[in-house]
Amino acid sequence: MMALASRHMAAACAGIMANVLLGLSALFWKTLGALPPLTLLTARIIASLAALLLIMGTLGRLRALAQRVSQRDLAIHVTAAILLACNWLTFIWESIQGHVVESGLGYLLAPFVAIAAGCLVFGETMSRTRLVAVLVYHQTLSATSALCFGLICLALLLMLCEPVLARIVGAARGNRQDAG
Repeated sequence: MMALASRHMAAACAGIMANVLLGLSALFWKTLGALPPLTLLTARIIASLAALLLIMGTLGRLRALAQRVSQRDLAIHVTAAILLACNWLTFIWESIQGHVVESGLGYLLAPFVAIAAGCLVFGETMSRTRLVAVLVYHQTLSATSALCFGLICLALLLMLCEPVLARIVGAARGNRQDAG
């Protein structure tokens, strides 16, 4: 029981830290505003790829990865990478242009799209407790959105990319478990 509580606390702390770092990263991108957002995104992708290859190579896992990747896996990951790049390009552009509120609003609205897709497209159901939580969250965001209605348009791209990306990653994980 204690180990489970400890894991939940670690997960909550990691989630909070990820959101704090995402929020602070807007300041980082703003300081690099003299460069085009696409250039910044490209540099981020290249640095991430180099770090991944270095780590995977050091651990001796590149060959095993190359042997396990199917055409379907590759297609799923390429699609996810394109959506993630669109998401990050929008975030970087919004940060540079000073549209941090719109960016944050898009990330806050994204769970609604994921929940709606889960219920409407995939037939998932929600418990009453979760439904009440979603309704409270919805009302809070509706009030916030009403205060800044003009900001919503830029948030839409982030709102739509995030749940689609989550579904693609979920499909990739499911495929990996089926293969194993």
